[in-house]
Amino acid sequence: MLKPYILKKLLLLIPLLLGITFITFALIKALPGDPVTSLAGERANPETMERIRQQIGTDKNFISQFAGYLNLVVKGDLGRSYYTQRPVAQDIVEKFPNTLKLAIAAMLIAAPAGVVLGIISATGSRRKNFFGNFSSLVSIGGISIPVFWIGLILMYIFSFYLKWLPPSGTGDIRFLILPAVTLSLPAGASIARILRTAMLEIIGQPFIKTARAKGLKENVIWFRHVLKNAMIPLVTIIGLDFGSYLNGAVLTETIFGWDGIGRFTMEGIIKRDYPVVMGCLLTGTTAFILINMFVDLLYHYLDPRVKYK
Repeated sequence: MLKPYILKKLLLLIPLLLGITFITFALIKALPGDPVTSLAGERANPETMERIRQQIGTDKNFISQFAGYLNLVVKGDLGRSYYTQRPVAQDIVEKFPNTLKLAIAAMLIAAPAGVVLGIISATGSRRKNFFGNFSSLVSIGGISIPVFWIGLILMYIFSFYLKWLPPSGTGDIRFLILPAVTLSLPAGASIARILRTAMLEIIGQPFIKTARAKGLKENVIWFRHVLKNAMIPLVTIIGLDFGSYLNGAVLTETIFGWDGIGRFTMEGIIKRDYPVVMGCLLTGTTAFILINMFVDLLYHYLDPRVKYK
């Protein structure tokens, strides 16, 4: 039953990626500005600009450009950067491990912190104590504060004031700490909110009343029954957050100068380097979809009642 489901999902991946590629390509082409002007300079003569257009293929109509790009993608070629002439796929292969490292580090912080905060918030709200209200306030604050503001505050405190950590760059774990913590705070807060909501919904179910009637201790009920049944929404939000990290944390990587997919995408947008932007978005989207497919497969193991068709 599982193999046909996986095969079906993989087959659906083809038209999905095709549609995403077309929409992304159209949106990028609709952006204001001309990459030729950036390459040749504003004072370049018309002949020079036309020659560059022919070299990079922007002299053709939209359909021809898209068909040409799609033909390259099918062959595993994401094109070449307008500026460096390096294969985009090669640059992505070099930078993606840095994004993966940042994503894993951020999730290793966000998931445990979010789960603990969510449990405290749910149990505290049920009992109407200070810890429940305070943890709810913390999680709301974590979701509300913009990630770039968190990054700048952490950079000021730990890099410029205390001088404990480097403000930017890519390297050992010292360079990883600030961007990972910055990225983890909103994710941890959203995990806490989702878990709190799920646990408070489950605690009112009839089977919980049955467990209480059998004389089970409150802690046993919360952790063995409530938390276990809240795993599906918990795994879902963790999968969504991790998938979005693999898309490239554009703001975080740019603020801290982390040499990953997000920063590479931002550089491509600023320079109007369309092959770079398309390659990064296509890679990130594929990673996001595959992560969510994996999360779908986990549902059955977390809850045997979930059936695949």
